[in-house]
Amino acid sequence: MDAIVIKKVTPLFGQSDIRGASTARLESIQSDLTEQLNLAGTVMHRAAEARPWPLIGEFAYRIDQRIANLKAGLTAEEERLVASFLKSEIEPSFDELRSIGPGVSHAIDRYNQALDPTIRAVYRKRRDFETSVALLNDHLSAYLDRMQSDAQRTFPHYFEKNQTDGIDYVIYLGASMHPERKLNPFHLKNLVLWQLEVACGLARHTRQIQPDLKIPLNTCHLILVNHTPLSIRFRYDEKRFDVDGAYDVRHEIVKSRLDKARLKNGRERLTQPDRIAVVYTHPKEGREMRRHIEFLQSHGQLLNDLEVIDLEDLPGVSGLKALRIGVNLEAGVARDLEQKTG
Repeated sequence: MDAIVIKKVTPLFGQSDIRGASTARLESIQSDLTEQLNLAGTVMHRAAEARPWPLIGEFAYRIDQRIANLKAGLTAEEERLVASFLKSEIEPSFDELRSIGPGVSHAIDRYNQALDPTIRAVYRKRRDFETSVALLNDHLSAYLDRMQSDAQRTFPHYFEKNQTDGIDYVIYLGASMHPERKLNPFHLKNLVLWQLEVACGLARHTRQIQPDLKIPLNTCHLILVNHTPLSIRFRYDEKRFDVDGAYDVRHEIVKSRLDKARLKNGRERLTQPDRIAVVYTHPKEGREMRRHIEFLQSHGQLLNDLEVIDLEDLPGVSGLKALRIGVNLEAGVARDLEQKTG
């Protein structure tokens, strides 16, 4: 099929990232493995009390070593080794150990009852983490879908959303995408302001869903401002649009690296919980965003704590600046409740 290339479109990018998701995931794995090892250790210690067989003592020793290794830190290799140790050495010994006595048999039953029936491993904390991430993602995604439906009525545009540890979206706006309607600067400015309002809403919805999460999670919010038009090409193999051309790839590079961006001459990360970071290159873009921020401050959606920030250079990208401001979460919650009861 012929290539589908759309020229002169303006990209808009936003992200609501779950802060510390990778750390929370590792901690949940570490907790589950430690619990399973402790249960196995109980089996061995009770067996050793009744039968002082050398191999039982060795198993108990190795279990204690694995627990100590997990406390020092979890690696992918250590996770694999613990799982293999339990399945290939510890669990096959249970049939023989069960005959020692009721105390050992009861400890083995407790071990088996703690295992997830599908994966045959302790999966309590990992399930709590995955359920919490899915619940938060679904809540934020549903809100973003509602807001996006309204935004399409202003001027039709391409919209794509992704979910991982949080959500991110990209918008491509251009006259060539809707030749029957005239695109003017109003539509772009309106969508940029829409992005700020949506970021406020995503922060508020995070606060509302937090009491229902089994694992504490919070979100950081990011908007990338780039009013330089670019070209996009439809990728048939991926069934999605992507930037077209070497120059336009810079926008994708910036997007992919911003979540790791740090303040210049400091170790602090740009994105912080309950705050919106707006990244831009040109002073004109910064001035426009400040006008939008002042408007939302006047309506109580944003706090009066605006920061103007220089960012450390990223690999292949330099000269980025940012605005960062807190979301008025309490006022937002009150406004949402008023809308529901109204």
